[in-house]
Amino acid sequence: MNCASSFGKALSFMEEEFECPVCLQNHSVGIRHPSGCNHVFCVGCTERLFWGDRTEIDPRDYGFTGDGDNSLDEWTETDEAGDYNQALDEQEQIDDQFRPDERCPLCRREAIPDWQANVGEWVQ
Repeated sequence: MNCASSFGKALSFMEEEFECPVCLQNHSVGIRHPSGCNHVFCVGCTERLFWGDRTEIDPRDYGFTGDGDNSLDEWTETDEAGDYNQALDEQEQIDDQFRPDERCPLCRREAIPDWQANVGEWVQ
């Protein structure tokens, strides 16, 4: 998934010191909200706002080491690999149910895709 498929436009990055209004931490890189309201959020908060609070599922947490004694073929036959696949399936179900609010959390302005905002205009 990329920015254009999520918002209908590319995200605009800002490289200067600022305080994220969500986490209240100082950052050197921010992302302008795609609504065009010019509110800027840190990368981590932007990810959580639009794609949820994802948990990365690591096969090493399920016994896979990739060592010579633990090849992928051997590991896929273990109970740990089954647990890993179940965790992936559960995460996919959570992802499918997550519907982000594409409005700015500060001013509530909606993100308008470029193709909608430029109706009747030729885009070069």
